[in-house]
Parts: sequence; structure tokens; C-alpha cells
Amino acid sequence: MSVLTDLIYGGSNAVAGLTEGAVKDAIAKYGAQKEIAFPDTAYFFPTIYAATGVKVKTLGDLPACVDVMKSLITGQEDLSQALNAGLATAVGAEIMEGLKYVDGGNPYENETGIGFVSDPIIRSLGVPLVTGDIPGVAVVLGKADNAADVVKVVKDYQSKGLLTFLVGDCIEQCAAGGVKMGLELRVIPLGHDVTAVIHVVTV
Repeated sequence: MSVLTDLIYGGSNAVAGLTEGAVKDAIAKYGAQKEIAFPDTAYFFPTIYAATGVKVKTLGDLPACVDVMKSLITGQEDLSQALNAGLATAVGAEIMEGLKYVDGGNPYENETGIGFVSDPIIRSLGVPLVTGDIPGVAVVLGKADNAADVVKVVKDYQSKGLLTFLVGDCIEQCAAGGVKMGLELRVIPLGHDVTAVIHVVTV
């Protein structure tokens, strides 16, 4: 296989293994009937619902989602198959993020990120995204070698009106560099775990 597909399948297989283990652990701890949901949404686990039509309501619904995720990882040297493996990674990320909410409450309460982007927030963004008032969406992920560089990039996006999501240590780098954040300022910190990037997909 090519270097690219090796990376794709290697990453998706790693996520699949972590996700399957986390689901089994959660069911063992809480039971299959334990309800699970993201807050303030009518779309269950939105990525899974959009991709498969499965309405995740309990932990017992997740093993079938894991099976679908694993079936998408074929290991074939084919672009469409590799893209399916990317979808599998997205499904895994959403499950991992969803499991954070299994106890109820807000798992991001003590975080600098907001986690799941709820339906009311998405609705508030709908008109400016359609009219072009928000011309696009950007995602900044990880940590910059030079904090000044990521601060410059995010401020540039902000000046252009882009809706910018931050994931990882770049959140603190931007805050320290004077970047103003918030929905109204169009710079939204999501969280530090790389799986938090899945919340951009719902937008």
C-alpha cells in the first residue's frame, strides 16, 4: 500500500480498537440499557445518524455502530475505500466523545472548550453561513511550534469572518496571544482531545 493509505488505515484501525474497548467498558460498567445522548440535539449522535440512520439512544446501540465502523476499514488500496476508513474514524471519534456524556452533566465544564455544538448554536449560525456572512469554516488542531504563528493565523481568519474552531493546545496559545474567543467572535474552542474535532462535522 502507499504511504497515504498506510497512514489512513493505521489510524482508523487504532481508533476502532480504542472505540470498541471503550464501548465494552462502558456497557460493563453501566449496562446496555443506560441512556446516552449529546445535550440539546434532536439528532442523537449526528454523524452516525447521518451516515447510517442509526438512532443511538442507549449504550446497547453502540456495538452495532462499532461493527459498521470496522466494516468500513477494508485495508484495500483504493481511494474510495480509504475515504470510507476516514468515515470510520469519524464514527469512532463521535462514539468516544459521546461516552464522555454517559454520566450526564457537562464533561467540558472544567475545560477551556465547549465540546458538543448544540442545535441552538447551529441554528444561530445557519443564516450567516447560507448568506455568506460567514464565508467558511476553519479548524486549527494541535500545538504550534511557535505560538505567535498560530495566533497570527487565527486572527487573520477572524478578520476575514471565518468561523474558526480550535482543538488542542492551540487554545491556550491563542488565549495567551490575545485572541478573543466566543461564538459572537467566531473563534470557538472545542476541547483538547483530538476526538473533539468531530463536533465540527455537526456544523
